[in-house]
Amino acid sequence: MFSGDDVFKPIRDLSGGEQSRVALAKLLLEKANLLVLDEPTNHLDISSKEVLEDALIEYPATMMIVSHDRYFLDRIVNKIIFMERDKVWMWEGNYTAYREYLIEKKAEELAKAAEERKRIAEEKKRLAIEAKRKEIEASKEKKKKKKKAPPKRWIGV
Repeated sequence: MFSGDDVFKPIRDLSGGEQSRVALAKLLLEKANLLVLDEPTNHLDISSKEVLEDALIEYPATMMIVSHDRYFLDRIVNKIIFMERDKVWMWEGNYTAYREYLIEKKAEELAKAAEERKRIAEEKKRLAIEAKRKEIEASKEKKKKKKKAPPKRWIGV
């Protein structure tokens, strides 16, 4: 993570990314049973990310990680807890497996929605045909009643 004279610099003289590396190293050396990390790979170069990933893979305690780094999540996590408005659910597996599940689920939902739209269209068509049939029957009934009605006669006074 550090090389050369960098290992002797006071922490206050380090860059933001270097200070993050020091803070992460310190956290990993503590004997905590819960490690909370918020975007731990931000401001880290590739080699620092790899060192962090390797350390977290070996970390024996529970970790709660907030990250947008999908590659990082795939390497580190085996359970994902999602919180969204009034829902909380857990996924056993890595992030890529979860995304694949969501894609499959969305495809199923779209197929069900298409089937429902088709069913509704067929029902509308059936109802329209039924309404037209009733309209024709009513028209025929009206014509029959007109034919059966006695002729109107005028009675003069």
